[in-house]
Amino acid sequence: MSVFNFLRQKIFINPTFWAGILLLLVALMIFNRFFFEVPFSLIEGSDFLHFVAPAQIVREGNGYLLYDVSTNFQAQRTLLGPELRISILTFRNLPFVTLIFLPFTFLSLLTALRLFGVINIVLIIFTTVLFRRYISKTPTIYLFTILFTFIPIIETLKNGQLSIFLTLLISVIYIFSTQKKDLWVGIMASLLLIKTQFVIFSPFLFLISKDKRTFFLGYMRGVLIIFLASSLIAGPGFWLHYPKYLLETEGPKFGSRVEELFTLYAFFQQIGIPKQASLILNSVLYGVSVMLFKKNYKDAGFNKSIHIYDPQAAAKFILSHVTKGDMVLFKGKEAGKVLRFLN
Repeated sequence: MSVFNFLRQKIFINPTFWAGILLLLVALMIFNRFFFEVPFSLIEGSDFLHFVAPAQIVREGNGYLLYDVSTNFQAQRTLLGPELRISILTFRNLPFVTLIFLPFTFLSLLTALRLFGVINIVLIIFTTVLFRRYISKTPTIYLFTILFTFIPIIETLKNGQLSIFLTLLISVIYIFSTQKKDLWVGIMASLLLIKTQFVIFSPFLFLISKDKRTFFLGYMRGVLIIFLASSLIAGPGFWLHYPKYLLETEGPKFGSRVEELFTLYAFFQQIGIPKQASLILNSVLYGVSVMLFKKNYKDAGFNKSIHIYDPQAAAKFILSHVTKGDMVLFKGKEAGKVLRFLN
């Protein structure tokens, strides 16, 4: 074999070689992001900050102030010090989410952010293993390339968001669904409330489930635990004010800019429809999508791996708040298409 033919077969037309090179470049970029960038550029503007600050509030025993905007900003200022710029984002998740970030409050902010980044990378690797085992036998290096080069995943790693965990959670829901473990599907589905707006996925998952009664029991168990934990953290009275708080903080003043969102709700506002009317129109479209899905769900359920994310596709654009990072949850669907092509 000539040198040219050897190079051609092993390098120039070898997808494994180029996938490896691409992975190496992404790995170097991520490593540089978390360990070589100057600390203030790593921390300023990260979503991680507005998760850790509320966790610090809870740690200090002030959970009842979790949805007080000034308290949130003061907690950020305490963590950042006087030099760095605080985030305009404020905590909007349910109180139980602070439990995820409570251990990070015992570390310095920079160390906590780096550790959270490493944990997210481990979750991506674990998600890849699940894809490899339950969806496709495609070589692992292709799976890593697909997942690690998806822009929303890089965005999530950069900003310290929870979307990678939610992607893993959806993958686990898929596995339990294919194994007809509807109790666990329901329990895992309740954890999607880590992002409150993802409650709208629940009816789709309910329709897909084989044993709907068992799914409902599992879902309500999870919701009950979340309800009790959140009530203990923030006080039961917070539930009365929480919906109003979500609406009040859904705007550019708190970092929610419609031009950066990937939803119909944002689109309606961009074309001049008022905020409240957009919300009502969104709700109507959501009801229609559930009814249409109910009519045709047997053709779109978990019976085919490529359809795992169809409920998400149906619901995601009706959410009020979807950013680039949240688009990570679409990666399973796109990965499925690529894997079917490779196979």
